[in-house]
Amino acid sequence: MTETIAADQTVDVALNAADVAAAARNHNGLTYKGFGVLSGNATSALLMDYKAEHPDAYWTLVRTLFAGDRPLMNTVKIEMGNDRNNSTGPNVATMRDRDEYPAVRREPGFQLAADARRYQPGVHVSILRWHAPTWVRDNDDVYRWYKNTILAAYREYGVMVDSVNPDVNERTADLDWIAEFAERVHADTDGFLGNGPDDPNAGFRSDRERDLFRAIKVITSDEETTGTFGGDVIANPRYFDAMDVAAYHYSVEDDPQGNFKRLADEYDKEVWNSEAQAVFSNSADRPNNTMDNGLGERTGTGIGGIGGPLEMANTLIKGFVESRRTAAIYQPAIGSCYEHMEYASKELISARDPWSGWIYYDAGCAALEHFARFANLGWEPADGANESLAPSDEGAVGGADWGREEGNSLTASVSRETPFAGEATRPVWRAIPQASGSEVGGNNPVSGARHGEPSYLTLAAPDGSDFSTVIVNDSSYRKTYRIAIDPSLPASGKPVTVWQTRAADTGQPYDANWRKPVAVVCAQHVMSSEAAGEVETSSEDFSAPLRSGRNDMGECGVVNRNDGEEDRGAVYEITVEPWTMVTATTLDSAVVDPATGELAPKPAYAYAIPHTPENSRPVLGSAAGHGADPANGVLYADDFNYADEPQVEVWKFDKLVAEDYLTSRGGETGATPRYTTDTNGAFEVVPDAARGHALRQQIDWTHAGNAWIEGDPRTAIGDMRWTNYRVSVDAYFEPYDGRAPYALVGAREMGGNKFTTDICGVDFKIRADGVWLLRNFGNEVRRGHLEDLKKRAAEAGVRPFAPGAGAWNTITLEVNGTTATVFINGAKITTWSDANLQSAGRVNLGTSFNHVRFSNLRVERVATPAASPEPGASAAPASPYYTQLIDDMHMTSWDDGSPILTFTGNWTHDNGQGMFTYMRTISRTATAESGFRLAFEGSGLHLFGPSDGRAVLDVYVDGHLALPVAPVNPTNGSLRCEFRLEGLEPGRHDVEFRTATSAPFALDAIGVLA
Repeated sequence: MTETIAADQTVDVALNAADVAAAARNHNGLTYKGFGVLSGNATSALLMDYKAEHPDAYWTLVRTLFAGDRPLMNTVKIEMGNDRNNSTGPNVATMRDRDEYPAVRREPGFQLAADARRYQPGVHVSILRWHAPTWVRDNDDVYRWYKNTILAAYREYGVMVDSVNPDVNERTADLDWIAEFAERVHADTDGFLGNGPDDPNAGFRSDRERDLFRAIKVITSDEETTGTFGGDVIANPRYFDAMDVAAYHYSVEDDPQGNFKRLADEYDKEVWNSEAQAVFSNSADRPNNTMDNGLGERTGTGIGGIGGPLEMANTLIKGFVESRRTAAIYQPAIGSCYEHMEYASKELISARDPWSGWIYYDAGCAALEHFARFANLGWEPADGANESLAPSDEGAVGGADWGREEGNSLTASVSRETPFAGEATRPVWRAIPQASGSEVGGNNPVSGARHGEPSYLTLAAPDGSDFSTVIVNDSSYRKTYRIAIDPSLPASGKPVTVWQTRAADTGQPYDANWRKPVAVVCAQHVMSSEAAGEVETSSEDFSAPLRSGRNDMGECGVVNRNDGEEDRGAVYEITVEPWTMVTATTLDSAVVDPATGELAPKPAYAYAIPHTPENSRPVLGSAAGHGADPANGVLYADDFNYADEPQVEVWKFDKLVAEDYLTSRGGETGATPRYTTDTNGAFEVVPDAARGHALRQQIDWTHAGNAWIEGDPRTAIGDMRWTNYRVSVDAYFEPYDGRAPYALVGAREMGGNKFTTDICGVDFKIRADGVWLLRNFGNEVRRGHLEDLKKRAAEAGVRPFAPGAGAWNTITLEVNGTTATVFINGAKITTWSDANLQSAGRVNLGTSFNHVRFSNLRVERVATPAASPEPGASAAPASPYYTQLIDDMHMTSWDDGSPILTFTGNWTHDNGQGMFTYMRTISRTATAESGFRLAFEGSGLHLFGPSDGRAVLDVYVDGHLALPVAPVNPTNGSLRCEFRLEGLEPGRHDVEFRTATSAPFALDAIGVLA
């Protein structure tokens, strides 16, 4: 399609009774399932902290996703892990040894699935695996691991898994194993596989448990590209009968033979996008971009463009049109791990700061609501209870043959304990292939929409009583869609309400125009004087006379028909503005507000996704509580006992149950500690004879299985905005064989690399034999041995480092300005300075693959002398943190659109950057006198961005040139400090940076020093 044709062409959509009737007879392939949350890759690591410390925020999150008659999400998918990195981080192994009872409480995905049932009892739960624990060697072991974990979760929470991919994630399908697994599940009589005949956990505890387990659906194959198994499944009856759901990731395409459309259309099989692309960067700031609009003009793309919510919606539409995907699961939907790690900024919801309860809901949620709020999504009941609601080919309700094609695999007939979402409540709507279309280019991403290429998906009630058409316009052109409805469908002639999502207008909150009703469109009717008879509306009918039912009051009414005229169908003309998406629905969803005269949602359809206020992310340590004591200089402290923590409420067996803090997070065999995101290994709280509880790295070399990203055990703790601080922790080596293990304390970690072994701006690594290294991003800058430690201890008059196993030693690492200093048991060991030292970041703890314990973690402010202290004056504290870390695209307030960060001169502001560019955005200039300006409360600013060191800046502070021609430091990454403005009098300042030459300069983020 040429640019001109795509831009100017009116898109015709026809919804015919015969197509609706055919779709209604399809139980699985065309029923639109909806959307799901994937919990995996450590992306749910902080969720239990939200639940424990900010239950209101946590339950609001769960309610936002899963509550209501038409919920936003209806599936929770859980990745089974082995405590090794599988991208962002690891998922815990529920069974680290063959005979271990599955520790499902320490897996946040199971808790999320259980809690979702509070608002949606029929939520669908699905599991698959990445790499397996080291004891899993064959399919018998895989089956034991899966089955025992599934039954343990059911016994703990009352949640039975509904579907399983028994294969390895993102691998070519092993269809023989898939078939064997399905046969085992559906005929299982053994139940839980215990440890001997006297194990009380062995077997099935009830007929209900057995029947629910046997009803589990089987998925294949979660490949990371277009599925390769479709033809094999169709050709082999054993494979066909075993597979309930065909699933693969990201790609929207079918295979060359069209097998996935065949599986859905002809064979009534579900086809999922089982790991889908969400939103890259955030949509609140996205409209500030200056990306190419598709015409060679850098005027920006609103909320559209590469990686945005419109692209995400186009992926759903094209995925159905090309390969009949009727479900999409987002990895992650909830980003609840520390930010700027691998695959950062690709979520629908950001939940990064459990100490404050801060959560941000992206426009991607609004995009999904365009589908989910205007249709009944989910699964049909297994017994065909809704069959009488299908229209016949003639459009009459009832009488349609809903039987499947002979030989098709039937859904298991056992009744679920509770129905799936939408099941047995009201008929699930169908996606109608003939009334859906996509000419948008691209696969992953689906980004070829800049010339107004058509993109629309029609969902219809199986009795034809209502329909909703979702339309996406990810271009700078205004588009017109003309929707024709068969007159025999009950929906024909109903008023259509148009709901729209677009960027905020000037002066508005960022979400002011997300999923809002904007128009009611009355049907125009195609009138004909031909003899009455069976007529199918087509695009040719648009040449016939059109008559509107709108009355003098502007309301939709009945069309008067002249003698001999026949109504050949209703036509709706929908205008879609640039960079928007709309849903045109016959559902009675909006009404004119008599007070304002404007269209307003009816209560059931009101947009209720929470707004995130401007400047609402307090730093950990800026307020007392949850381990922080700012009055005494403590940013954070954790003894890992949690004696004063209140109980946590967990949804179990359809009621809230209050549990002890550590019990709710895993219990005595290993509980998830507070405020941690592991990137390799497993750092868990265990009983300790001397300390009550301690943090223990649980994975030794025997249990260190395969990984996506190899690396030693590491966990990140705290706030990325911490700057100048002292971190101390007690470390203890358990008995070991072979080479000496090590413990590591790291500081100023801001992510930015998938290899997390060497990710800290500075870390101190000490072996049990006393050999130590001070490192900068993994590069050795100082080293020493046990004798050095003894000498330093003697000089300081303190206890020396105790080598070997069985003793506690206190390790302290201080970062202050451009200097790092190390202490052992209070004795100063070494110091190192570098003008380019990373300026801020989290704390890390690390180990070799050995059992190492930690206790009494403490992060404190450091004190440095004032610039010109008076004799006898006390030291002035160094700035301990950034009060804000401002992304370069955050130019306007989220509350009212007022200016925040102002750019002058020639800049480009781009979305669509890589995962290690902060928020996937960057601002660049290569001209002199280009500048940016920020007003703030604080004592200085740090600039972050990639730099070759050639740029120089003129810095104006409160209107005066404070630093002329100041050099920018070279950096090797985006979130690395390239320029420091420090030492300002604490208070209100207005600072402007201007490029002094035409050397390239890039800005990724700004840290505001307290």
